[in-house]
Amino acid sequence: MIELDMDMEADLGIDSIKKVEILVALQSRIPELADADTASHMATLTTPRGILAFAEQLTAERRQAQQKN
Repeated sequence: MIELDMDMEADLGIDSIKKVEILVALQSRIPELADADTASHMATLTTPRGILAFAEQLTAERRQAQQKN
């Protein structure tokens, strides 16, 4: 079972190439995540919880910005 606080490399055995593949798949499903700065930041995150929290925060911020416009 995967726990949200497991380290993707140390605990789950996900190497950097597989991690990039996972992040690209997320970006294809969540357009708000598909820019270079976001991708660079997401690559530094080490746990599923960190990635999910960042994605939730970013999508909420961008949706709020769109609603103001």
